[in-house]
Amino acid sequence: MTTLEALAKEIKETNSPKMITPRTLVAAVGYEKRSPGACALIDRFLKDNDLEVEPHYLDVWPDNYIELRPKPKAKKRRREDPVKRIGLLKAANTKPATIDNSDSLDKAVTLMMMNNYSQLPVMNGIRKVIGYISWESIGEARSKGIDSNVVKDYKREGIKVFKRDTPLMMAIREIYKNDFIVVVENDGLPCGIVTTADVSSQFLTWTEPFVMLEQIENQIRHLLDEKIFLEDLKSVCQEEGREVNTIDDLTFGEYQRLFENPKHWEQIGLKSVDRALFVQMFDDVRNIRNDVMHFDPEGIDEISREKLKSMANFLNKLADFK
Repeated sequence: MTTLEALAKEIKETNSPKMITPRTLVAAVGYEKRSPGACALIDRFLKDNDLEVEPHYLDVWPDNYIELRPKPKAKKRRREDPVKRIGLLKAANTKPATIDNSDSLDKAVTLMMMNNYSQLPVMNGIRKVIGYISWESIGEARSKGIDSNVVKDYKREGIKVFKRDTPLMMAIREIYKNDFIVVVENDGLPCGIVTTADVSSQFLTWTEPFVMLEQIENQIRHLLDEKIFLEDLKSVCQEEGREVNTIDDLTFGEYQRLFENPKHWEQIGLKSVDRALFVQMFDDVRNIRNDVMHFDPEGIDEISREKLKSMANFLNKLADFK
């Protein structure tokens, strides 16, 4: 087994397959033929080392080559960054108007009014953010008797500047502390301003589907409450060993299996509802839920949003009817 162990070690270290013959495998475990004893040892070797062969060593001529390789590992469906970044937000990718430190106050005020801004980043050159001017800073300066028409006299320092790859949650804390942040490219060029209003709007986009799905699931549980025998509830659970003692323990897929079964549908008592249409509507919701759980920064599309609303409204009507 020494040769095979060395080969297994090399494959693991390089993560590269090796070509080998069934005869070599058999000889390495001390046999001459692919007898049951030899096959048992080879299979154990493959299992212990997380390896596989393609084609199978029993399916080819003993001197034909087969590929000895690592077993494939499960991958994520998408290879996205596991950390959500501030650059995901639309506002972080909307190039803002800026003002130079030496520009006139009139120009700053005009820019803020034209763009409906509450503040403007103040620049020294095109890549260095040195502060900001806002309606608040202008009002404060005026109250202190400043009557200048130059931006630098109304500028506040301490502006928070983050690169677009800054973790989202870190940036959000600073946004709520400071009302806004400036997002810049790696070279320092401003690429967006993110305000508390932007964050609130974005979180509404993200959280609304979760809230609607929670409402739908609660309505489904209410619909099923004390309608299905416990043994029938357990029968739809396909995961061996998982405890299912209440309706709350079911997954969306298991709810659907209950609805698809004519016997359970009759127990639920929705006699005036077409089962096939209901199941199709619920299947749409289940698929939308799967997409929502993968977290798309752009949220769900309008068609999916309307399907969730329709399902929630329909279930409300059923509850009122019953």
